[in-house]
Amino acid sequence: MLFQNIIFFIMPLMAVAACGKCGSGECCVTSVKGEESCEALGKLDGFCNDAKLRSGNSYWHCDCAAGLKCYGGTCNKA
Repeated sequence: MLFQNIIFFIMPLMAVAACGKCGSGECCVTSVKGEESCEALGKLDGFCNDAKLRSGNSYWHCDCAAGLKCYGGTCNKA
């Protein structure tokens, strides 16, 4: 029983980590069912950032140098 509880706790954490696999210029979109996919920024009306959107289902991902934060598709000073 304890093992099952641990699996149910870890699985959502693994799903969140998948968002980091999207490339620059892409958003990780999580569906209502919890399924994740990477979508091109243009498909999402050109808006996506590193914070959770009001809809609660999209995250921006891009690789920025240390001290910079990704916002709106570009790397800016944090």
